[in-house]
Amino acid sequence: MIDWVKLFWIMLPAGIANMVPPMAVKIWPKWNIPIDMGKSWDGKRIFGDHKTIRGFVTGILAAEIIFLILKGVVIREANYPLPWYFGAAMGLGGLGGDAIKSFFKRRAGVASGVSWFPWDQIDWIVGVIPISTIWRLLSLKEMAVLLLAGMALHLLFKVLGYLLRLNNTII
Repeated sequence: MIDWVKLFWIMLPAGIANMVPPMAVKIWPKWNIPIDMGKSWDGKRIFGDHKTIRGFVTGILAAEIIFLILKGVVIREANYPLPWYFGAAMGLGGLGGDAIKSFFKRRAGVASGVSWFPWDQIDWIVGVIPISTIWRLLSLKEMAVLLLAGMALHLLFKVLGYLLRLNNTII
């Protein structure tokens, strides 16, 4: 049986962490140091300019803040014994998955910022699944639900962002 509440708590911090970095660009425009420090491997950038220290720091902090707020209000009622740093861990997993995908995206010759379907939509979920198993192993069915729900939510937010003129492309 799928525990939908558990899956929600895994997805939410990772999703928040994945959404915050583009917004942080406007708040801290000069904090844009790439996590790969501009280094290359095999003649190609390791991650690219779009993966920044600013993005990692703000994404992980936002994931943790949202988790702590909800932990005090909702999770206590759901009787999930999660540690105080769970949100940061899920944020790190989501952003880590995104960075790893960028590494392979560079190897495949796909330019930074260009859509790479379906990997751009599920990278954050692929990154969060291994970290979430520290607290509870997920079944294959739950992993599949996370991947499908993660892709659907990502596509929904991309379309909304496009309609609100926040994104230049629909996917």
